[in-house]
Amino acid sequence: MSIPKPTIILVPGAWHGPEAFAPVTSLLSGAGYTVTGITLPSVGASPALPNFDKDVAAIREAIVAAADQEQDVFVVMHSYGGVCGSEATKGLSKSDRRSDGKRGGVAGLVYLCAFALERGKSLNSMLPADGLKWIVEEGEGMVRADGPANIFYNGVEKEVADKQIKALKLHSAGAFDSKVTFVAWKEIPSTYLVCEKDNAIPVEAQDKMATQKGGKWKVERCDEGHSPFLSKPDMVARVIRKAAGETV
Repeated sequence: MSIPKPTIILVPGAWHGPEAFAPVTSLLSGAGYTVTGITLPSVGASPALPNFDKDVAAIREAIVAAADQEQDVFVVMHSYGGVCGSEATKGLSKSDRRSDGKRGGVAGLVYLCAFALERGKSLNSMLPADGLKWIVEEGEGMVRADGPANIFYNGVEKEVADKQIKALKLHSAGAFDSKVTFVAWKEIPSTYLVCEKDNAIPVEAQDKMATQKGGKWKVERCDEGHSPFLSKPDMVARVIRKAAGETV
């Protein structure tokens, strides 16, 4: 009797929708996984959202829906998605649910060059004091990414990158000030994919996050930029499948 494969929940980063993961979603679905992509309410919001609460709620809803079907869940997070995605797992790990007499729950986390924060930290607290020059205010409470071709999509085929650039939306700036209250990577087995050519999150910052004390880390590395799910989707799918317990 084969063991059912876990549900994979994909949490995109700022400015992005779940369609950015389409190549990886296709590969995972073809390998027998149920895949749910999250549309973050903070992306393209009107009016701007003041914090990450609605993002967290959207992710929690997807986790609970799968867990209540007694599914193991792996939450895969990209960039800012690591902030709201980690927060969303609070109280929903397999061990937490088991103690409540329930089956299913979050069995693992995968950080794709994502923010893995300590309690009380926000995304903005991890940035230089003067911020990042490529994050530009546009409209009340919203920000855009300036020069995304180089920041997000170095190493991605131009046709693919151009299509994704057109799909980018404004992001609610308040989400970047939201502080995490739960350190998921200390409680749940986690894989960190370090992207060594990332122009958005320097590799040194990724290495520091992936080796934080108290973490349940396995570290993978690749020679890719900030969007490995577009430049090397087969590699990213393998990392996720490996984290989920497959031998690939």
